[in-house]
Amino acid sequence: QYDRSEPPFGDLPLIEMPEVWTAELANGASLFGIENNELPLVTFDLVFDAGSWMDPDGKVGTASLVADMLNEGTATKTAAELEQAIGLLGAGISVSADSDSVTISATTLARNFEDVAALIVEMLTEPRWDEDYFAREKSAALTTIKDREASPPYIAANAFAKLLYGADHPKGRFSIGTEESVSAIELDDLKAYFDEMLATNVRMHIAGAVSQERAEAVFGEIAGLLDEEKVALPKYAIPEQDDEGKVYFIDVPGSKQSVLAIGKLTVATPHPDYNKIVFANEKLGGGISGDLAQVLRIEKGYTYGAYSYVTGGLVPQPFRIGTSVRANATEPSLEVIRDMLVQYGPDFDEAAVELTRQKLVKEDTRAFESLSEKLGTLREISKYGKSLTFVEDEQQELLSMPLEEYKRVIAEYLAEPDMTWIIIGDGETQLEPVKSFAGGEVTLLDIFGDPVEAGTPSEE
Repeated sequence: QYDRSEPPFGDLPLIEMPEVWTAELANGASLFGIENNELPLVTFDLVFDAGSWMDPDGKVGTASLVADMLNEGTATKTAAELEQAIGLLGAGISVSADSDSVTISATTLARNFEDVAALIVEMLTEPRWDEDYFAREKSAALTTIKDREASPPYIAANAFAKLLYGADHPKGRFSIGTEESVSAIELDDLKAYFDEMLATNVRMHIAGAVSQERAEAVFGEIAGLLDEEKVALPKYAIPEQDDEGKVYFIDVPGSKQSVLAIGKLTVATPHPDYNKIVFANEKLGGGISGDLAQVLRIEKGYTYGAYSYVTGGLVPQPFRIGTSVRANATEPSLEVIRDMLVQYGPDFDEAAVELTRQKLVKEDTRAFESLSEKLGTLREISKYGKSLTFVEDEQQELLSMPLEEYKRVIAEYLAEPDMTWIIIGDGETQLEPVKSFAGGEVTLLDIFGDPVEAGTPSEE
């Protein structure tokens, strides 16, 4: 006999954010910092508000290739020589791109901060536009794209994004591009993109054992490299959301699991309801203790994990439920998720409110453990215009949110009839069960998320 009862919740460990300093630099660059001297380390980054958002028409993947090429050395250093120079400083530098940014990130010993920054200056002023390196990176991108065509989770993510945002929106496609778009990219496209990137808004962040004065001196030099005249980012319209309640199926023959992607668009991160949606979702799908994982994994044994979440961004963001279930459990898993969504609002009570407060406040106690987490906090401030004490503000928002507000948010943003359902699995065995779940109304998509003619996947 073992006592497996849980102890009562203790007092909420409310936290205070570390002090954040800010500075405005030349050419419109902004700098955000947290000084922390516990260890002689520093992590910092430069975020260009560009990304796939600025890819030329028909050449999606340009930003991704620019990021790859910046990792491939400078005009005076080969890729191996640049890697060696970084390694000798005990540092790390990487460049990445996503839908709306290109980010140069670095970690180093504090004493080598200036030397590492000097390497970044060299990367920005003397990029190595080498034809052989470009051919290699382009080939690698095409290989990755081809690999993803055989990956049900990537197929699901692509179809989900395309249905919500449309194929022409940067949020409706992978930043790496498609086989067709990447094949069309030339080295001159990368050079032109790079020049435009230097004329976009730049946000700089630093956390660690470096003073504000020292940071401003280094980043001030980098800001001086940027263009004073800023380019206007293109605008993209989000299509009308007319897929509410629709069920889509993509055939991956022989798949032993079915990937489920269920959700809808909600609001952008700066919207007053965004945090409330995050709070309202926590009990449903926030981690292994969420209702989805507890039922689908612990109780039913259909999956290793099932979660729901809302992503962040400056345009309306998707609420998504995601899981991979045993193929023979596809229909019952869909039924369970539908029933949970239907009952989530009506069943949400004061006990759920208190559970949500306990979970989220206690998660925040780990929000500043590492320098990378401190840096992430600075990115939140700079990207979304949040206050320098936003974690404390959001804690108070959470603690003051009443039950009736949870119910309003769930009814408005997490309602089951508004969801779009996407199932990726073995058509031969799972299409009929999915049709049964959907009442016979199922739209077939190919692996690229485009509609196919009516009929079973095996006939296509």
